[in-house]
Amino acid sequence: MIMSLSSAQLDAFTTLAKHLHFTKAAKELFITQPALTQRIARLEEAVGCLLFERGKRFVRLTVAGQRLVRYCQVKIALEEEALCEMVGKEEKELLGTVRLGGSSSHLRPLLIPSLGALASEQAKLHFSFLLRPMEDLPRLLLAGEADFIITTEAIDRAEIVSESVGDELFVMVSDVSRRGNRRDHFLGTDASDKILVQFMKGQKSSLQIPAKEETYMSDAFGILDGVELGYGSSIVPAHLIVHRRKIRVDRRYRPIKFPLSICYRRLPHYTKIQKVVLEELKKQIPRQLQPPKV
Repeated sequence: MIMSLSSAQLDAFTTLAKHLHFTKAAKELFITQPALTQRIARLEEAVGCLLFERGKRFVRLTVAGQRLVRYCQVKIALEEEALCEMVGKEEKELLGTVRLGGSSSHLRPLLIPSLGALASEQAKLHFSFLLRPMEDLPRLLLAGEADFIITTEAIDRAEIVSESVGDELFVMVSDVSRRGNRRDHFLGTDASDKILVQFMKGQKSSLQIPAKEETYMSDAFGILDGVELGYGSSIVPAHLIVHRRKIRVDRRYRPIKFPLSICYRRLPHYTKIQKVVLEELKKQIPRQLQPPKV
């Protein structure tokens, strides 16, 4: 006998998978926390395995839970596509929502511009852009919170597909005037920045980070503003400085390329929206990546 999963239980599951927090999930569902706990317990009993690992300070998906997230993504996407066809929408009209995640270096400079033309053509197509640190992006896919992410970090997981959209060129920059007494200051996101480490490995041994003091800022545009204002030097993607006339490239440092990928869950079926958005990203992002001459 084929088992049928309760919609209420699946709704509870997808909401908890999104928040990984019982109180927040219950609040979104307008139910009590004990009611949410009961629905998850009944769902786990129905499928015959644990879907979440629970600790005193954490909730996380099990491998089985991650598989069920993929099922729910397909189910929701197929329902949206079927409804669109049933109400007699034109074949070329897209109806639904696509969720995209990226860091500050990629969301505003690459993802949003790349889908602008599609957004203007498709009034019923909605976009949800999620700004996250690079290291948090894979979790968005695994938890079913995003359909696509863009990243320079390799994701070696069988359930995630990575498609190259080009190379991101990183350069060392400082303000044009080089004013003030902060030439020995360096701006970065954190002390363990992987891009920084790899960038410096590609330089001559005589070249070091131009810094006796380091200042950390939380996003790429804060760093660019800091460079323009004379806070110090930094390593940034070259495509971010196209219109920044107050920033100069330090030619003593060799530009280094890092592969950039669009990543998404491996699913048995992709909706028309997902296919169209993916093709648009693969076509437009390489154009947005074109850097100034350095």
